[in-house]
Amino acid sequence: MPIAVLGLILAGCTGEPEAEFDPATTTVEYTFTDASVAPEVQRSFELTAADGAATVVVTRPDGDLIEEQVLSDDAIASLVTAYNAGELEDVFEADPSAPCTGASSQRLVLDGGENRAEISFTYCGDTNAEARTQLASAVAPLLDPFDIDTLTEGRYAG
Repeated sequence: MPIAVLGLILAGCTGEPEAEFDPATTTVEYTFTDASVAPEVQRSFELTAADGAATVVVTRPDGDLIEEQVLSDDAIASLVTAYNAGELEDVFEADPSAPCTGASSQRLVLDGGENRAEISFTYCGDTNAEARTQLASAVAPLLDPFDIDTLTEGRYAG
């Protein structure tokens, strides 16, 4: 299975990804890891989306909260299409090791069976701000069916 290291692929100035994904067969994983805060207020989550459905698992000190939702027909397609068109360039040019004390982080995985693309990065303040904004916008259709603000008690800022 070819694995694309996307931070290097899009940094080559072509703006085009090395592998293309089919929205109908791609599984999307999106992870938000909350900043280093007291455990009683930390709220991180992982979203997994495939085949028209999504599951969010929110990690909380009193136990994980799991919620499932049906997705609109174009929720996964909009993210995959943006990736295929090279529109997530800021995300894949993010500095995964940018120094950022107490940072939050995000991780995106596209798994198409034969192709896999993955990027993760930390952010705080202006560090990787463009990547954070671009990724939050790209995953918004996947998160829309969930009341993510309530589930994370306001900790997710996208």
